[in-house]
Amino acid sequence: MIDPAPPDPVELVWQQLFPDALTSAHSLIAHKLRQAIASDIVLGSEFDLLLAADHQWLTQRLDAMAQSAQPDPSIAPRSLASLDSAAQVLRRQLKQQKTLSKHYFVDCVLAELQHGVTLNALLFAVFKKLTLLAAITLTRLNLSQQIREDGSIDAALRNVRLAADQRRGSLLLFLSRLDLTLPLDTLITEIEEQRPEFANNKTLTGQVDTLLRVLERLVEQRVKQQRGGGAHRDHANQKLEFSPLTLADDQVQITRISALLTHQGRRGLSDGELEIQRDRPTDQETWLITQQGDDPEAMPPLMDWQARAQQSQSVALSMSLRAQLLPCDPGCAQARDITTLVKALCKGVAHHPATLALLAMLVLGLDWPTLCQLPVWTQGPAKWPGPGRAFGSDEAHFNGNGIWCQEKRFALQRWHQVANSQVHRGLNALLPEVHFYLLLPLPAQLRPLVVEDRLQPVTRQTLQQTLGELCQRYRLTLTLAQLSRYLAQWLKRHQVDEAISGLLRGKTAQQCAPLAYSHLPHEAVLRVWHTYLAELGCATDPTPAPDTAIGSRLYPDCEALRTLLASYQHYLSQREIVTLRRQYDPRYHNLLVRHTLLILNLATGARPVSDMYGERRSYDPRLAVMLLTDKEGRDCSAARLVPLPPLALAQLQALDDHLAQLAMSRTPGLQAAAAAAQAARDNQRPMLFWLERDDGADCSALWQVAPITVQSMCDHFDTLLPLPANWHRHALRSELLACAVPTHLINAMLGHEEMGQEFGHPFSGDALQSLRTLAPLIQTWLEKLGLTALAGWGRR
Repeated sequence: MIDPAPPDPVELVWQQLFPDALTSAHSLIAHKLRQAIASDIVLGSEFDLLLAADHQWLTQRLDAMAQSAQPDPSIAPRSLASLDSAAQVLRRQLKQQKTLSKHYFVDCVLAELQHGVTLNALLFAVFKKLTLLAAITLTRLNLSQQIREDGSIDAALRNVRLAADQRRGSLLLFLSRLDLTLPLDTLITEIEEQRPEFANNKTLTGQVDTLLRVLERLVEQRVKQQRGGGAHRDHANQKLEFSPLTLADDQVQITRISALLTHQGRRGLSDGELEIQRDRPTDQETWLITQQGDDPEAMPPLMDWQARAQQSQSVALSMSLRAQLLPCDPGCAQARDITTLVKALCKGVAHHPATLALLAMLVLGLDWPTLCQLPVWTQGPAKWPGPGRAFGSDEAHFNGNGIWCQEKRFALQRWHQVANSQVHRGLNALLPEVHFYLLLPLPAQLRPLVVEDRLQPVTRQTLQQTLGELCQRYRLTLTLAQLSRYLAQWLKRHQVDEAISGLLRGKTAQQCAPLAYSHLPHEAVLRVWHTYLAELGCATDPTPAPDTAIGSRLYPDCEALRTLLASYQHYLSQREIVTLRRQYDPRYHNLLVRHTLLILNLATGARPVSDMYGERRSYDPRLAVMLLTDKEGRDCSAARLVPLPPLALAQLQALDDHLAQLAMSRTPGLQAAAAAAQAARDNQRPMLFWLERDDGADCSALWQVAPITVQSMCDHFDTLLPLPANWHRHALRSELLACAVPTHLINAMLGHEEMGQEFGHPFSGDALQSLRTLAPLIQTWLEKLGLTALAGWGRR
């Protein structure tokens, strides 16, 4: 049995340059690509050496493509000006269709400088060729290692688009100070020297950082080529082949497992070449006795086949984990080694400064230079601030992270400003600042490290020497970096929510996004901290936690939301609303759509986008699931399935009945609405839409159909909940977090792989069966909020 060969990385790169969705534009893309990589655009000799292989196969494929095309002699060839104009039209179409992120390579190939052509035409051409060939090379290498997504390459391709379209040309101004034909190491040094002059331009700084990452990865590839030689390439692409051999004399069946080279990338082997390889002796093969005698179920005496199968599975599992760098990451320390080290640190040498410093790095999760920058406060304030308030102007120096070392208090203070987030700038002027102080008790063993109002000075050399002696004595293999990272590693291994993890590690509200909207109780954070110290062997006396929550006033908590929705539910039960429903009034349609959006938003946590719930076939009432396509991916669908609680299913059924009534309506002025309802039931348009009254039109088209957009949702919800458009995602996450739902399930429900990694991971791969456990929790929460289903036209 021969395993199917994986797809050729070169073919996958070619498909990104010439996607099937743009078949009609392939000739235009080929023309622009040939222009972009033309040999008269001179790069440095080192770049030519690194990128020569990809430049060669691209040229050969373009030549073959041109020979296969049969131009019509009756049609005059298009001029260069018309081809450039067509390229710009295609770029605008990709942007208008919101498919640009799927075709970054195509956009880079088509991009042409729009401003400052006289000064920057040659510079832009060199930058474009360098970026395009580097991106093709790195993408091919990624695909050969089964890496499908790479944010650095996407950002580098976007740099070309920005350089082409920006009128001020900040990136081109920066590049004009460089010589892009210099050797790689020299070019990287020059970029790093020029970078501080543009530090105030954050956009340009990000673009320069992207360019640096691409160049550094080319340097890594150069080093691999110099060190690896040809042997690595010979053994890089292999597959296993199982061939049974039966020996008639001994009646023994032997299975030979051999590795065959597939020569993936440039060309595959023909059937004849594979046969030659099979007959050629090789040291990469294994012979196994798989059967003895005529009885096919008889176990061979020389081997336990079941044990061999289990061994094979364990080897495959270990290789899979090794590929993910999970147990083999040198930056991760083993828990048993850390426990042994802590016992050694706490035994007999408690007053040695270097030993105390090592213990402090392990407890606080900081490296020693960062830890020394924390202020030490031995005198407390006259008055501690209340929840959500800061210290006064006279004691403003206490507003920050630091260490309290007093007779009755020895703790690490984590200070955060929560509400004034850059995400919602429009609300900052209306909302008060919200702060919180988190005091994390520290073990008493660390008190001798504090002298007066500072930590005892310890050099890095002393720390390394002390740690080396301890490792030699107790047979450990640990580094200073492993000690400072162990807290983060422990939090991740125990699947602690990112909000709590960010608080304990001293991240800002921007760095641990859930902090800006999760209503976390202090007790939940302190419980994790005490568990961590207990596992280290440095347990402290549990201190009573303040009866307050860590949260932002940007979003209401559960109690406030229930109060707001109680008034809303009372409004829906008024006689006037019931009359609108019974009289088939078009104004009731918008009330029903808004109520459906409210329930679905809270039940699914979907991102607010246009037509966020798609067509009627997006949900299955029998399976109680809904398909969400609220995020765009590049190489794969960003859709995900989420479970639906019973209330959401009941509301969708009420909406479906309402659309059936609306489709049969013959009321003057509702012709467009009736047609839209029928189209929605036939899965020809989104199932949710607004009806807007057009007073300037004639009576035959009084009510017009309007799509669901982010702005229209904000307008319709303004009288109900005047909150940012994504408030429901924050509310759902806060509730699931309060129910102690594991973080990976919350991230899967909301479409994250990991918080902060949305753009690196298009969607979560968690099992739907695991997500189904969230539906009862969400149903209980919706009932607690007092929400009920709203019937459609004519229903009681």
